[in-house]
Amino acid sequence: MSNKILKQFCVVEFIADQTIEVVPKTWLSEDNKKCTFPSNRPRGFKKIQEDPDSGPDPLWKSWEIVVKTSSDSFDRANTKAKKHLKPSYVDSSDIEIGAGSSQSTGQVNVEGIEEINATNQAIEPIPITINYDERLSTLIEEFRAFQVTSLQNQLILQEDIKDLKTIILRSLSTSSQLRSSNIVWPIKNQEQLQEVNEILSADNAVFNLEVAFFSRLGGDSVTLAVNNTLKAVIKHEFALILRFTDSSNKAAFGGTLCCKLVKDSVRQFYYKDGNVLSEKIKLDLVESRLDSFIAKWLRDSVNRGEEGKQKRTKAKNAGTEVNQARTGAEAAESNAESD
Repeated sequence: MSNKILKQFCVVEFIADQTIEVVPKTWLSEDNKKCTFPSNRPRGFKKIQEDPDSGPDPLWKSWEIVVKTSSDSFDRANTKAKKHLKPSYVDSSDIEIGAGSSQSTGQVNVEGIEEINATNQAIEPIPITINYDERLSTLIEEFRAFQVTSLQNQLILQEDIKDLKTIILRSLSTSSQLRSSNIVWPIKNQEQLQEVNEILSADNAVFNLEVAFFSRLGGDSVTLAVNNTLKAVIKHEFALILRFTDSSNKAAFGGTLCCKLVKDSVRQFYYKDGNVLSEKIKLDLVESRLDSFIAKWLRDSVNRGEEGKQKRTKAKNAGTEVNQARTGAEAAESNAESD
């Protein structure tokens, strides 16, 4: 059909693999013997393919083709294309190797097909087409976001389980202490904090029993020991409205007997049984450092529990990261001062 006037859409057969496609006439060469077509269909390809005025991408390869027919409508051309489809299967019984052929010529005789010189003919790569579905892309993106969130939650859960396991094992390995007080831990509100402070101040023996009880918790570091003890002493909802000092117009925890209870419990955990401590642990057990660890734990309460989960989700959706409190020795020293 190279000498005929073609309509807007052409039904072409690719010589390389004898596949049939409908393409805009603008994709054909001037002699209508070649067609520019992608090896892999890009996103939105169908929309481009159905546009009679669309031009081919400069990066697409040019293929040798035979124009079968044409039409002014893509749908009519597509219907005509189906009539030109033919099976690509060739029965092996129809293929005969010529008896007089040699390995150097490699000629193959196929019934109904002219003889081909397999050695000299260059084999062109067959264009591979993949139908793109935007819905599938959306589902994949949503699934990947779900994976990221799930992994983050798993890491948080693993840390909580690790802390809980450590506390339980240490509690089981230590003989239970008899406690004569009626204190119910953890403390849930300001009124209960005041009541506990009064009980601890009224009887020093009760205070010492509570210290011995909480000293079983401990941790792999002084910071973790402080955090584990505070978790057992203060309920999360109450920690949200507590600070180490009252400078932020919130209830102050520093200076109370409960605060002293936490520090003494951590010290007793490390100094019991005559343990030899490293210089770093000794430095972390001084009063100012323990105060800074407690202040940091109280301030970071907004990043724990349901509030922390909502904060992380909001930060993720906004493409930002949740602000993390400074860590390390210098940060520890400044935490109490900033509270």
